[in-house]
Amino acid sequence: MNLLILPVEVSQLLTNQLLYQILLTSLNPNLPIVCRKLRDVLDHAPKAVKSEYLLGKWLESYTSRFVSGLYRAQKSSLLDYKFVPTTYPSSSSTPNRRGAATCDILSYIARFGLCTPELLGQVERCVLGKRYYGNITQLYGLFETDEPALYPHHLACHTVPERIVRHMDVYRTASELACAPDILKAPLLHMIDTLESMVPSALRTTSMPRPCLAHLELLLRFILIHRATPNSLQGYILAAAIHYQSLPLISFLLAVGADPSLKDGIAIQLASKKGWLDGLRLLVERDDRLELQWKYHIHTLRETMHTLAALRAQRNRLVPRRIPELGRPKRQKLGDRFKLGTAHLKAAVRSQAWDIVVYMMQNKSVIPDVDTLRLMEALGMPN
Repeated sequence: MNLLILPVEVSQLLTNQLLYQILLTSLNPNLPIVCRKLRDVLDHAPKAVKSEYLLGKWLESYTSRFVSGLYRAQKSSLLDYKFVPTTYPSSSSTPNRRGAATCDILSYIARFGLCTPELLGQVERCVLGKRYYGNITQLYGLFETDEPALYPHHLACHTVPERIVRHMDVYRTASELACAPDILKAPLLHMIDTLESMVPSALRTTSMPRPCLAHLELLLRFILIHRATPNSLQGYILAAAIHYQSLPLISFLLAVGADPSLKDGIAIQLASKKGWLDGLRLLVERDDRLELQWKYHIHTLRETMHTLAALRAQRNRLVPRRIPELGRPKRQKLGDRFKLGTAHLKAAVRSQAWDIVVYMMQNKSVIPDVDTLRLMEALGMPN
C-alpha cells in the first residue's frame, strides 16, 4: 500500500499502528529513542498498547530465566527512560539478578517509568482475566475474605519501586489536579488532604514536600491495596522521605509499620546529620493519640484507593463503606520505635546538630563515650 496517496489523517493512523505493532513485536526499549518522531508516537500510545508492552517485557524477562539463566539487562545510555525497568539500589545482589523478573508481575512492571496508576490497574485486570495466568494469580492473588475462593480480587506486590521516591518537591495541588479527569479530581484531592492530615498539628505547614501526584497514588496503592511492605529495599523508602523532609510521607510510612532501624538506622542517621530534630523525634517517639488518628486516616486512604480503582475500571456502582469512629479509649504510654545509642550521638556531634545532641543526652539518656566527649570539646559545643 502506498501511504503517499492516502489522506494525511489516514496515513498518520496507519503509520502509528505499524509503529505500535513493531514495538510490541520487538519489545525493544531502544525503539523510542531512535528519533523524536518515534518517541512522540510511542509516548502517546494507547493504554492497551502500553499495557501489552509491559506484560510482554515481563514475559520476556521471566521466560529467559529458564532458557539462558538470569535475565541480562540490555545496555543503554538511557537506563532511566520510561520503556526500561529500573534496578534495585542494593549491593547484595548482582545487576543481572536485580534486573530479572519473577512471578511477582506488579513489582516488575512498577519499575518502568511507563507505569501509571491507570496502567497498573489495566495490567492487573488483564492478568486476573486470562486463564493462562492461573498459577500466578493463585500464588500472588489477594482474596477479599479468608474463605477459599477461585478468583482473587487483587494481585500482591511485594516491593515498592525506588523510582517513585527519587524526587520530592512542594507541588501545587490545583495545577496537578488540572490534568486529571473530572471524575477523579474529588477522590485525588481527598487523598492528598488525608495524607497531609496525618502530620502532627505542631509540624504541619502549607508547603510540605511529597512525591508527584501519580507517584504518590502508586505508593499508596502498592502498600494499602497490594500489600507491599513499607520496608522495601531495606528501608530505602523511609530514608528517602527523611532526605527530602517529607512529613506526610514519613507519617504514612510509620503508620503502616515502617522500621527506622533498618540498614543500621540509616533514617535516624540522616535526620541527625541534617540536624532535623522534629523528624528525629517523629521517628523515635510514639504517641497513642497520634497513632489512633493514623489508623483512622489509613482506613480512609484505603477506601479512597478502592474508589479510584473502581472509577478507573469504569464501574457504575460504588458501594460506600462505613468508616469507624475514633472513639476515646484510655490513653497508654508507648515505648520508642528505636533506641538511640552512642553511635547516633557521635553522628549528631560531627554534624554539629547541637539541639539533637541535647535531646539525645537529656531526653533519651544517651551517655557519650570518651571519643565523643573529645569531639564535642574540639568542635566547641555551646553550653
